[in-house]
Amino acid sequence: MRIIGAIIVLLVAVLGASFAWLNAGPVTIDLWVDRYELSLPFVFFIALLAGWLLGIVSMIGIITRQMREVRRLRRSVTLAETEINNLRSIPIRNAH
Repeated sequence: MRIIGAIIVLLVAVLGASFAWLNAGPVTIDLWVDRYELSLPFVFFIALLAGWLLGIVSMIGIITRQMREVRRLRRSVTLAETEINNLRSIPIRNAH
């Protein structure tokens, strides 16, 4: 599975590099206040980075909630295991 993931990453990197090489021309970015002349691959990289960061920031609440739930479940499992071990240590009495 790791080999397939590595091949996919390598393929995306090669496609990105060929895209950058074929489209290296400048692009004007107008931000209402100022204009910038940047290369197209750099603009795409910044857009990708911004989307990645926004995705991570939007997932922080979900991740912290899941981490809290995992902590609670681990405590519950530890308590259940302790109770099972205590019950196993109690000798069985004969009813005869």
